[in-house]
Amino acid sequence: MMDTIYFLAVIFILLSSCVGHGIFISKIFKFNYHSSIGFNGLLGLIFLTLISYLSVLILEDKTFFNVLVFLIGFIIFLTKIKKIKISTLEIIIILSLITSIFISKTHDDFPFYHLQQSLNFSLNKFYIGLPNLNFFYSYHSSILFLNSIFYLPYFKFYLFYIPILFFLIFSVLLLYENIINFKNLPFLRFYALFCLLFILTKFTRLSEHGTDISGQIIILISLLYFFKFFYDKKNNTDYLLFFFLLTTLSLTIKTYFVFYSILILVVLLSKNISFSVNL
Repeated sequence: MMDTIYFLAVIFILLSSCVGHGIFISKIFKFNYHSSIGFNGLLGLIFLTLISYLSVLILEDKTFFNVLVFLIGFIIFLTKIKKIKISTLEIIIILSLITSIFISKTHDDFPFYHLQQSLNFSLNKFYIGLPNLNFFYSYHSSILFLNSIFYLPYFKFYLFYIPILFFLIFSVLLLYENIINFKNLPFLRFYALFCLLFILTKFTRLSEHGTDISGQIIILISLLYFFKFFYDKKNNTDYLLFFFLLTTLSLTIKTYFVFYSILILVVLLSKNISFSVNL
């Protein structure tokens, strides 16, 4: 029982740390969403993904480096906790989704190459030519790099499922925030509701979440913010910048998501054409 409580406490600290890193990045880019758990949480995961790519190039055993990274994020969170707005329902959502971490099996690809790759990134530098030793080293996904940041003392690789859990939690919270925001246009609210229902009904078991599903969820969120920019008369650049950050993240998760960027480029060109016609 105490192990379970300790495990859940660590998850809450890691989640808070991700939000803290997101607040830090939010200030750098001058976003206007410092109080949003979902928004800052996803920004934090983007930042941690970048850190994971850099750390694997210069560090071997990253255990204590990871502790330092999460400690800094948690301290930032504590210093800004008074500015963070979270409702009772959002707390219930977080508590409900966190229980999904107690799984009886892992994803089919996890023992095949997820675990080996993530462990390799956690305990070794990145070496060119490893696919010559075993072909599972040739598979790439930024989530496998992100997993290496969650390699911590005592828990070791048992936290490798936390990143995909956080992607799910922060995405659900962000969709919920857009649904209850009455300032949003009906289309945007209905789109957010559709995405939320789709995610919760289609991707019901965390054990079935491979790297693909997290990427698909990120694509849905990125399109929401593209639409917000597209329909917002003020053309809020925050929406477009967040959209580009999420789209870039999705491309690092799975390269086949590049097709979404091509479609988005076409829509952007169409918008420019419509502007010229209006002028």
